[in-house]
Amino acid sequence: MTANKLKALLAAASTAVLVACGGGGGGTAEMMKADPLAAIPASATASPSAYQAYQAEVLALPTSQTDRAEPIDVSNLTLAQSDTTEPFDTN
Repeated sequence: MTANKLKALLAAASTAVLVACGGGGGGTAEMMKADPLAAIPASATASPSAYQAYQAEVLALPTSQTDRAEPIDVSNLTLAQSDTTEPFDTN
């Protein structure tokens, strides 16, 4: 194989690989947002209101998404507590 044919073959292979990967990161912020059902984020344990906001986010998810999700491991979960705010309803 001549050097020119090898260069042409490498160029074609490189182009095919770049086309196959589909470019890069054109996703929206919504698409890149972390899955709230994968694990409870550390930010949700910062304060009672932060956990309440996380809980509202999970409750707003469509049932089709929550019904097929695996249970979240809460064995090491420690929620923040407040001595000054009233408890909130978790239902």
